[in-house]
Amino acid sequence: MESDLVKGALLYRGDGCQTFATDNDDLAVLEWEDGKACRLAEALAEMLKRHVVISSYVRRYGPCSLVVRRMEPIPLTVEAEGLPANVVIRFVDSVGQALEKADTLKVPGVRKSRLDMMEDVANHVARVVRAHLGPVEGLRVRLRFGIPAGGGCLLDMVNPLVCQLGTTDYEALCGLLGGQVT
Repeated sequence: MESDLVKGALLYRGDGCQTFATDNDDLAVLEWEDGKACRLAEALAEMLKRHVVISSYVRRYGPCSLVVRRMEPIPLTVEAEGLPANVVIRFVDSVGQALEKADTLKVPGVRKSRLDMMEDVANHVARVVRAHLGPVEGLRVRLRFGIPAGGGCLLDMVNPLVCQLGTTDYEALCGLLGGQVT
C-alpha cells in the first residue's frame, strides 16, 4: 500500500511523530518514532470511527506510519478529563497557557461554530475512551483539530503519547480498544 503515495517534505513535528506532505495534496503521512504508539493511535482512530467520531485518519501506510487527511492545524489543544460523572474541558494555546472559553475565539482559525464542534467532539471522545478503558484514574485526552481543504473542522489523530490513559502498556490499551496488538 505504501507505493500508492510518495512521501514528500516535512510539514511539521509533533510529540513523537512527524507529518510529511505527499504527492496527493489532500493527504499526508504521519510517521511515528515508535511502532507501538502508531498502533495505539490507529486503534484509537478506528475505535472512535466505530463511535461516529471522524478524524483525519485514513489508513495505515507502513509499520510506523499512517495516512491522514492533510489539514491546517488550529493552534489550540482541547483537554478532556473523563471523570466518573462528567467530562471537564480545558482549552490550551500553542504555548501551553490555559485559556478561558471566550478567549479561544482569539486563536487563529477558531470561530464559534468550530469551537462548539471541538467541545462536543472532546466530550464524546472522553466518554467513549472511558467506556472502553473503564474507570481509569486521571483519564485525560489531549485533542488537536485542523482545517481540511474545503474548510470545516476535523479532529486530528489522537496522540497517545500526550494523553493519560491509565497505563503506558500500549499493547494492553490496543486490546481494550479493539485494535491489533502486534
